[in-house]
Amino acid sequence: LVSLSPNPARTNINLNFYEPQRGNISVEISDLIGQVLITKAYDVEKGFNDKNVDISSLANGVYYLKIINRDMQPDEVARQIKFLKY
Repeated sequence: LVSLSPNPARTNINLNFYEPQRGNISVEISDLIGQVLITKAYDVEKGFNDKNVDISSLANGVYYLKIINRDMQPDEVARQIKFLKY
């Protein structure tokens, strides 16, 4: 479960997501061709987490935000959501 607001966004996005366990995650923001433009690492708690991500360095356009749990099992899928920067 991942939610992102506001969408479209101008300078920051608020990310709300559920983690089944405490640990470390990476948040990657990539463009439509898959080039990773921003990578952030966060410590998270078990349960719902809120993170604020600065996107002011991005040009206007459509991007993908991916949450990757570093302790992810091979059969787990990274969570991804699309957003618009204006």
